[in-house]
Amino acid sequence: MRVTTMDPPAEPPPGPQLPNAPVDPLTADRDALREPRRVSPFGPLFLAWAVIRRLGVVNLGIFTALVSTGNVDVFGFAASLVIVGIGAVQWWRFTYGLETTEEGDQLVTLSGVFTRNRTSVPLDRVQAVSTRQNLMHRVFNLVEVNVQTAGSMGAEVDLTAVRPDVAERIRRLSTVTSTSGRIEPAAVDENGVPPPPPEAHPLVHRSLGELLVIAFIRNPLLLLAPIPLAAGVGLELGDVLSGVSDRAGDALGDVTGSTAAVILLVTVVLLISIAASTLLVVLRLFDLRLVVDGAGLRRLSGLVNRSEVTASVERVQLLRVQRNPLERLTGRHALVMPLAGAGGEARGRLGTTVPSAIDLPGTLDTEVDRIADTIFGNHRNAEPGHGDGSEISELAVRRWTLWLGFLPSAAAAAGLWWLVGGWAIAVVLWPPIVWFAARRRWRTWRWSLGPETIRVRYGTLMTVERTMPVRKTQNVFVRSGLFHRRHGLADVHIRTAGSAHVVVPLLPLAQAQALRDELLFRSETDPRPFM
Repeated sequence: MRVTTMDPPAEPPPGPQLPNAPVDPLTADRDALREPRRVSPFGPLFLAWAVIRRLGVVNLGIFTALVSTGNVDVFGFAASLVIVGIGAVQWWRFTYGLETTEEGDQLVTLSGVFTRNRTSVPLDRVQAVSTRQNLMHRVFNLVEVNVQTAGSMGAEVDLTAVRPDVAERIRRLSTVTSTSGRIEPAAVDENGVPPPPPEAHPLVHRSLGELLVIAFIRNPLLLLAPIPLAAGVGLELGDVLSGVSDRAGDALGDVTGSTAAVILLVTVVLLISIAASTLLVVLRLFDLRLVVDGAGLRRLSGLVNRSEVTASVERVQLLRVQRNPLERLTGRHALVMPLAGAGGEARGRLGTTVPSAIDLPGTLDTEVDRIADTIFGNHRNAEPGHGDGSEISELAVRRWTLWLGFLPSAAAAAGLWWLVGGWAIAVVLWPPIVWFAARRRWRTWRWSLGPETIRVRYGTLMTVERTMPVRKTQNVFVRSGLFHRRHGLADVHIRTAGSAHVVVPLLPLAQAQALRDELLFRSETDPRPFM
């Protein structure tokens, strides 16, 4: 009798066996960036273009024409080879990658042809990641990536041309890295499926019609609309001024031509300028969106040149809301959120600007409230301690009138005396106008200190409101000029880790010092990270 034996089934390896278990995207991002690499093989072209931009296209053409002595084609070809060769050497000697240390993940770059430079940027120190995709990038489906840190005068890491997926990995890792240097786990549901992309529910999304409205209300050229009429009237006043002053008449004596022709010419130029500026605004802000991506804010915009700025909520230093008269009529605001990092806008390797703030023109009241809730964690108008706010000293009216009224009018009268003689005395009407405007401005000035934020509001034609978290205070100093010391006043200047600042002017000296001490005490004793 034959006995057939069967081998026992192999024991499965320990742990749950999920054949289609999703891979943690953050782990995949780190693994994909671990190996040092160069930017795209098309990188030499972008670096060569950067060299041409630094030299200047016009200067390069003139230099080529002078040196070639009639043989422009040969010399131009040789110059092109040299420039492309420089770009190729720079591309070959530049590598980037992700390294893991005891302190956390670091983005490391090696650059330099003869002298090697190593730059290590801890991901938990990254303040903002901006990407830019101009027309040349879009042809090759590449992007430029700029990584900023606090205190850097520009982009700490500048990747000239990388694939969009590489840029997305760097942005995602930089956004979700906590201040401890560890990667926070990705949010997934019980089935391991990640949530829908944040673009599906943006905080702000501008349509083409809204962009046209924004371009209209933010266009400074609209203020020049009365110029055509003023130009025509000014020509007709030539004879009148000739009777008042011979010098004034001589100054306008050379002005000839038809008044109607001048008005038509100025009107056409003005309309063309308004149309051109409107087109530029639409191209720059096309498909403007602000989304919450993990722990960060992400702003995207642009049609021809697509740009993107990403920063964690903690790196937003201040919320600035301002409105001009046209924005007040349409119920919109210009919202700016400065980020910790370099002040102003620094230049990248390709000559592009690296933004240091997230700006959102044409923001509605409801959108401002949603964004403030995201940044501050509560409604900006529900925080106790603000209310109507406190006034600054009424002596501000005297100071503004002195500096903006009497001193400029005295200088103008002295300069116009030789032209119109005694009529220059008419500038005495300027100080009363300044005094009236200064008094209205003083009445609008309010400042308040709440449990979490400090806020200032001011302005008549152009209204401005600045709200800054107290825990982000980095520097507070009290300044007193000659006028301040004479009247026992001082200005309080409050600065953050970036270019953002808040100024409370013309407070009594004792109150200014008490405000300084209170702000420093709160920022030093607050256990929460300021970035």
